[in-house]
Amino acid sequence: MVPVMPKLNLIVVADLGYLNAYVVAYDPLTGKPRLELLETLALVEAHKRLRELLSDEAGRFPVISLHLTGAGATGERHNLELELKKRLVSVLAQAITEIVAEHNPKRWALAAPAEVLHRLREKLPQRVQASLAQTVEADLTKVKPSELLSYFQR
Repeated sequence: MVPVMPKLNLIVVADLGYLNAYVVAYDPLTGKPRLELLETLALVEAHKRLRELLSDEAGRFPVISLHLTGAGATGERHNLELELKKRLVSVLAQAITEIVAEHNPKRWALAAPAEVLHRLREKLPQRVQASLAQTVEADLTKVKPSELLSYFQR
C-alpha cells in the first residue's frame, strides 16, 4: 500500500516580479483538489530597468570638465542589481509570511526559481517554515492554475 501524503492547504508561486497564492480546495465527494486564487502581488520595481529606477542625476559624480561639456561621471553602480534583488526577495518573504500567518495552513508549498527559492527560504521566519511541506525549483508564475497542481505532491 502506498502511503498517502497529507494534503496541501496553500500553494505559493513566485519569481522576482510576481507572487500568486492559491488555496487548495478539495471536492467533498471526490477529494479532487482545485486551486482558488487567493492573492496576487506584482512587484513593479522588478519590471523596470535599472536606469529607470535611478533619477537622471542620482549617483552621478561631478567631473572637472562639467562646466565645459555638461557631462557627469556615472561612477560605479555598486551592486545595484544585487541590492534590488535582495530588496525584492525581502518583499516577497514578507508577503509570504503575512499570507501564511493570515491563513494558517497546516501544510503549504512554495515554488520559485532556484536562485530566488534559496534566498526566500533564508528570509522566511521559522514559524512559517515549520509548515512548509514542499518546495519546487521552477518559475511557475505563468503556469495555468489547472496545470499547477501537477508540479506538487509527485
